[in-house]
Amino acid sequence: MRATELNSDMNQYKDKTTELLQEFKQRFLIFGQQKMDFQVFCWLFTVNPSDLPVDLQVEIIDLQCDSDLKTKFALARSDTFYQYLFPGYSKVTLLATKVLCVFGATYLYGQAFSVMNINKTAALKAHTCSLK
Repeated sequence: MRATELNSDMNQYKDKTTELLQEFKQRFLIFGQQKMDFQVFCWLFTVNPSDLPVDLQVEIIDLQCDSDLKTKFALARSDTFYQYLFPGYSKVTLLATKVLCVFGATYLYGQAFSVMNINKTAALKAHTCSLK
């Protein structure tokens, strides 16, 4: 292999790697944009209300003063706790829904591929058994 061919191959890999890095950054840009939403979702009772948009501050302050909800938050899983807030805390519930939807799509895709693999395995077994 000549040096020019090797250099051409290296440039090709460099270009592909740069494209992959750009795509990675683009796909995960949403997490940077929703950083505050994730923080509120995870640390609802310790987040500083003054760091939040004005429309959320009142609901967060009310929540942080509610000892019953604070106990439920400590005992429940994050994805089930927010059902206790609706309809009294509509803005916080909406925020939680946005955060959970990001992961819901990932969960649904994973489940769909799992079902497809199960069906493929069952069909392969049935086909193998019919050949015997």
